[in-house]
Amino acid sequence: MKKMFMAAALFGATNASFADGFYVGADYLMLDTDLKAYGDSASVEPKALSVKFGGEFNQYFAAEAMLGIGLKDDTVKDADFDFELDLLIGVSAIGMLPINDVFKLYGKIGLAKIEYNDSDEDPSDANGLLYGVGASFDFNSNYGVNLEYIQYPDGEYEDYDIDVETASINLGIYKRF
Repeated sequence: MKKMFMAAALFGATNASFADGFYVGADYLMLDTDLKAYGDSASVEPKALSVKFGGEFNQYFAAEAMLGIGLKDDTVKDADFDFELDLLIGVSAIGMLPINDVFKLYGKIGLAKIEYNDSDEDPSDANGLLYGVGASFDFNSNYGVNLEYIQYPDGEYEDYDIDVETASINLGIYKRF
């Protein structure tokens, strides 16, 4: 965790070197989380919101940090508890492929820490690699939207032998400065 915060601090310190601009934004995360134990599995779809800030070094490379919280939990089918995202922190490097002046495809790789909780107050967490792909569309030189698919690190419950695997589809908006 210390390394992740050090990377975020370094990211903030290098803000002045972003040639193509600094941006802030928000993403709505539609999570798809699989809980697996002893050969059985259940899928839940909690919702979350994340804020992001980042900067583009040039038209091909950017760096980004994000902080997310859960908005809506989901009930585990055939069980008597709800599952939700408590906290999501991450930093990413982004490789971009401009298609034209307003549309870009991109790939993202980075580190994330995710904390989950259920209605029985049983915590689970994950730390590690995140990766994904996305596309962004600029309305003008200041505002745009993005759509992305992200795979988060696998985790587990602290007190039970239950694996937690999460991916999400994120829909966001951003503003450049």
